[in-house]
Amino acid sequence: MNVISSNKRLLKVYMNSADPNDREARAYLSSVRKHILFVDLSVSPLTQRQWAGVIEKLDLHPSKITDPNHKLLKNERGERVFLSMDDWLNVLAISPEIVMGTIVVEGDEVLYFRSPKDLIQYVVAKPVSKNNSRE
Repeated sequence: MNVISSNKRLLKVYMNSADPNDREARAYLSSVRKHILFVDLSVSPLTQRQWAGVIEKLDLHPSKITDPNHKLLKNERGERVFLSMDDWLNVLAISPEIVMGTIVVEGDEVLYFRSPKDLIQYVVAKPVSKNNSRE
């Protein structure tokens, strides 16, 4: 079930503007490629249902895309807490800053990039279709 709108000609990049690496990647990608829609998760967070769709498409457990040392994922003794899938979706929806890396949606494809370098390499390596341009 795809609950995030997608377009084959548009790359949607979900990132956190509070992260300096994400800001740098956004600046670089904006200058290199057209037809990228940047969605700041701190300003426009995804809903639990949207996160469920993203997690399903990524085929990754939420713990693989989050900061394991974030205070929301630890108890008062500093130990990692056990979260059910509903708990994970709730935490992601309320506190998207725990996501490490960026999520890219292009058509039916959902990808996760842990580092800005990997994201940049992916975007720069993609051929730009002539159908994307109205020039």
